[in-house]
Amino acid sequence: MGVSPPRSRVSPLVVLSVRPYRFLWSAQVVSQLGDACAGVALIYLVSRLSGDPLTIGLVVFCMLLPAALVGPFAGVLADRFPPRHLMVAADLYRVVVVATMIPAARAESIPALLALVFLAGVGSAFFSPARAALVPRLVGRDKVPAAVGLSQATAATVTVLGPGLGGLLLMWMSVEAVLALDAATFLVSALLLLGARVAEPERVAASPAKAPYLAALGEGFKVLVRHPALLAVLGVLGIFSMMCGILNASQAAVLLQEFGLSATQYGSAQAAQGLGSIGGALLAPALIATVGAAGALFAGAGLMGAAMAAVSLVAGWLAVGVGAPVYAWAALLGVAVSLVTVTAQTLFMTLAPPQVLGRIAATMQAATNLANVAGILGGGVLAGLFGASAVMSWAGGVAVVLSLAGLVSPIGRSMSRGEQEATAVKARPVQAATTAALPSAPPPRHWVLVSDPRTYQALASVDVFRVLSALEACPGGVEELASTLGRPQEEVRVQLDTLLAAGLVETVPEGPSTPGQRGGAAPPAETDVAALKYRPATRALRLSPEVLGREGVQRIIELTVLPGLVELRRLVREPGAGRPVHLNS
Repeated sequence: MGVSPPRSRVSPLVVLSVRPYRFLWSAQVVSQLGDACAGVALIYLVSRLSGDPLTIGLVVFCMLLPAALVGPFAGVLADRFPPRHLMVAADLYRVVVVATMIPAARAESIPALLALVFLAGVGSAFFSPARAALVPRLVGRDKVPAAVGLSQATAATVTVLGPGLGGLLLMWMSVEAVLALDAATFLVSALLLLGARVAEPERVAASPAKAPYLAALGEGFKVLVRHPALLAVLGVLGIFSMMCGILNASQAAVLLQEFGLSATQYGSAQAAQGLGSIGGALLAPALIATVGAAGALFAGAGLMGAAMAAVSLVAGWLAVGVGAPVYAWAALLGVAVSLVTVTAQTLFMTLAPPQVLGRIAATMQAATNLANVAGILGGGVLAGLFGASAVMSWAGGVAVVLSLAGLVSPIGRSMSRGEQEATAVKARPVQAATTAALPSAPPPRHWVLVSDPRTYQALASVDVFRVLSALEACPGGVEELASTLGRPQEEVRVQLDTLLAAGLVETVPEGPSTPGQRGGAAPPAETDVAALKYRPATRALRLSPEVLGREGVQRIIELTVLPGLVELRRLVREPGAGRPVHLNS
């Protein structure tokens, strides 16, 4: 894979200096602690009422299934409506659902509890993609690895502390009281989210082209299918999520049955794995800064495979009476799983165009859950036939081979190239040029008008930005443009047609009308030709600091604008409502 651009090393704790993100993180801590306690209480209650392992497994299944079934549909709403509002609504919905579990628990109705667990999972399926869409807006894309690392470390900490806290609460109060506490945590989370405001007004975050719901859903899938790097991340994440499912299905059997650990030893091993997860989440941003998110993903997956394959070595140490390697092995598994999780989330948040980030996040979550469930079911069946340690060892060997192959395969190169392109503009310093230093531009033939900041972010996404940049620099038509981009001609045509049809790009013929006014529109055929023949000249972007806020404009400069664009800097210093900005090519 290619050499990645320089990345800054950002500690996960640095993002807590961003006030809106502190509110988001605090909401996560409160709601996840409540969920962990409620999960222990529900499994305890179902186990006491049924005693059937299958019924207990159905509780976990009902928690995972909604993200797979509802997630892609929820992702459309995360892109269409302000994410923070959607998260607050999801929290309030879960307050009602969890509160309804109280009479169901009192009535000891397992079917009602399973149905309500599923419904609560529906709320989580709407919450998660909205959160993924909100994080880059709060912290900026350069701090996404740190934000994801802190979130994963927090989740791992809750995994370690939550079950113990839930057990303590069950010693002091009833299951119904623990559920009431969980409902209250969702209410507190909703209140905290009110403080997680983004710099620009969230009404701008709605999709600029209000396509029908199913069309918007299809648009998300089309972006995913046409984006090689995102598609590669989805495939790699699906495979390793299945490996995690196999690990989850076989690890308890290995520790308790084959290793013969006592209840206390088993709990210690789980705590060691949780601590390893915290360490892996905190380590991930530094690893991403060193080798890139794509390289860190394959490193984490390879480490996970190596740890799974080493299960026989751990058994050998136990056979001679040495038990410490069990805890080191469990901690290593925790580190590896966290590395895979953090780097995969960082990759799709970095690569996904902002206007479809919610849909991409929901699709990733759905694929992950489906693969995880398939791994749990398949791993359980295979463990019954061949033994849990054998299945874990085989799966680990496959993971190691796939990780090594991924590093040098076209899939790995595609992921690395996509990541480099996504960070290239951020890595390029903005030069403090003067207007006199800029090359003189010929009179503009056409203006490209961008009507709002959300649309500009869409245009500034890596894929589209390359097309527009090449369009400015290319004096020829589709054939020369396709050669410049290294793409088939038909693909370039489709991309340009899509930009025009969606209204994201508008070409206005040269005439007496001034930029920003809609005058003398050309017929569609002329407009198309004008777009394909667009020459280096001038681009007009309508960016209002009063809409974006000063920080919003500065963030756009840092993330998307090429060096030497003095006029945009002047707009930051001298705000004016709705003025077009003339950017010399």
